[in-house]
Amino acid sequence: MTLVLLITGCINRSPDQSPSELTKQQLIDKNQRCAKLQQQIKDLVGKPVRRTTAREYYEKECLQ
Repeated sequence: MTLVLLITGCINRSPDQSPSELTKQQLIDKNQRCAKLQQQIKDLVGKPVRRTTAREYYEKECLQ
């Protein structure tokens, strides 16, 4: 038997904090993820499919 849990919108935040606000740690994590994606994009020259995927992730996660 396989158990699948879908959890959406679970972000550790205080009750008075709006869903669009990030905590300091979440912002640091996001910045690190974006920097890692930028490096992947640079490293994936010659691999167009993987590079395009990395660009799409970067646009979705970092340019909002």
